[in-house]
Amino acid sequence: MSASQTESQRMHHIHQIVPSVKVYYKLNQLLISMPTKDNQQDLIIVAVEYSNQKRYFLSLTFDELSKLLYYLEPCQRTLYEVLCQKKSNKLYFDFGVYIKNSFNLDVQESLLILQNLFHNVIANCVNQDSNNSTSFTDHFLVLSASTELKHSYHLIYTNTSVRFESQETISHIIMVILQHYAHFIVTPSCQQQFPPLVNINHQNDYLVYLQTTLSQTNFCNCAIPKTNITCSNFEKLFYKNQDGSHQWVFDLHVYSKNQQFRLYKSTKFGINNTLLPTSDFNFKRNYSHDETINYNNIYHNYILNHSLISYSSNYKDIIIIPYNQNLWSISNENKNYMIDLSSTDHFNSLILPNTCNYI
Repeated sequence: MSASQTESQRMHHIHQIVPSVKVYYKLNQLLISMPTKDNQQDLIIVAVEYSNQKRYFLSLTFDELSKLLYYLEPCQRTLYEVLCQKKSNKLYFDFGVYIKNSFNLDVQESLLILQNLFHNVIANCVNQDSNNSTSFTDHFLVLSASTELKHSYHLIYTNTSVRFESQETISHIIMVILQHYAHFIVTPSCQQQFPPLVNINHQNDYLVYLQTTLSQTNFCNCAIPKTNITCSNFEKLFYKNQDGSHQWVFDLHVYSKNQQFRLYKSTKFGINNTLLPTSDFNFKRNYSHDETINYNNIYHNYILNHSLISYSSNYKDIIIIPYNQNLWSISNENKNYMIDLSSTDHFNSLILPNTCNYI
């Protein structure tokens, strides 16, 4: 289907696969029509791009979404998961570096360091064995939509039990972890000093400030305490633009309310860059294989299930990490309080008192 085809033609293809789906032209209208909270986790909110910067919205069950992604032609799969503020989410990253800026960057190494860093911290914080599998990469699904112009990856933390209360919580935990690591890096003498206090009103602005400070730092090979990551490893998490500025390898702006995150097997409108698993990071495949069932369909649903950020219906014993009134905690999926996370030894060590004035 060409990019010039009309909205009604695109809807025809969708209704052929899921005839009963209702279309909304404004996200807010769909959200108002959503069922009670008890049933919301069973539905996935999807945005469909039908022309440049124009989208309509659907709410689908897992099976309905699976059918759409399986049967739509590649150019028709311009689908995005809408991450609603009221739903808990998996940790996720949008990794993107233009080829012209990556000549001094080993992209695969940067992806590995990013996975290792966050799995190590989160597993320890929630008292899980960070070495309970053959590789920390088993805990991340890496999808690629790279082109000849850009290295582009989605990283989704697929730990079956850990969720964050909102995108804002994810943004904040990323800031806390990066600040913790930077604490041990910013001076060549490893004296655990920290950059001067600054008045910054937003977490993203603080991370920009932090990357600028780190770009002026001499990195050593000292290991950061309680990790197998060195200071020089951490340097691989940002790169130098052609104008001389430095930037994180992942996008800081994908954690806003109602963020729309491209779905597995989907493509951007008018661009042939389908988001698919990459052979560089083979995701664990521990599903049972029944030769009487179509293998491709099993694999399709397995990857889709792990790639969905806000869908939790296929998981049990979920723990949710909220951040409310400056308190980190752990609750169960019914949002019943379980423990003050900042009282645990590992997480408490991440909080650097009197080092940040960004709020």
